[in-house]
Amino acid sequence: MPNRFWTHARTLVDGQTARTTPINNHLDQIDAGFQKVADEVNRAVRFTANETFGEATLQLSHTAAQRANRVVGFDTNGNVELRSGTFTWRNNWAGGQSYGVNDMVRGPSANFFSLYTCAVAHTSGVFATDLAAGRWQLAIDLTELNRYIRKYQLITSASSPYQAVAGDDLMVDTSGGAVTIVLPAAPALLDQPVHVVHVAGTAAVTVGRNGKLLQGLAEDMTIPAPPSGTQQYMSCELAFANDTLGWRLVKGT
Repeated sequence: MPNRFWTHARTLVDGQTARTTPINNHLDQIDAGFQKVADEVNRAVRFTANETFGEATLQLSHTAAQRANRVVGFDTNGNVELRSGTFTWRNNWAGGQSYGVNDMVRGPSANFFSLYTCAVAHTSGVFATDLAAGRWQLAIDLTELNRYIRKYQLITSASSPYQAVAGDDLMVDTSGGAVTIVLPAAPALLDQPVHVVHVAGTAAVTVGRNGKLLQGLAEDMTIPAPPSGTQQYMSCELAFANDTLGWRLVKGT
């Protein structure tokens, strides 16, 4: 039967004496065929000899249409599976969502909005739990970049106390009551300053030092309400120097 490795040419005739030259030629052709097989096997993906697989483990039963634009990969058990050939952008991560392999999301603020790809299909619960379980893989780490990005937010009493992060530009509305802004717990010298501006309301704004010195004092800072009948709201911008100097006021009005 002909194949791409060797075609059996019937040059030996039944009932006749076989000469050594034709026999050797046949054997040389067989040897060349086996060499072609060996070349293809050597270029193929192989598993170690001590691993055993059932037929279903390495079998892809998908149709051509189902295989279109997909890639072959391995699941968490090391078995062959089809995966999406491209990444699917799913925007911000959210709980209670069904995520598939190669889905990509923007992580929560606690993860500095870094980008993650789904490694294991699952229904999302708590991001930190799913991440620890290996369901997500970090694709692009934005931790350091976020140190240099300004983040504008409106803060009200409903979100108080608010845990600030480096680079926060916070517009504080105390119309619904007093607001507390808590400074980052582990600041660094190169972090962007935290800017707090009182924009509305008559209650005070408290800036919590979160264990670090603030203007050389072990005290929180208060941004007072504007004088009665005026719109003279105050603001401050705080940058961290070191544990000795703590947070310093670099700009204020």
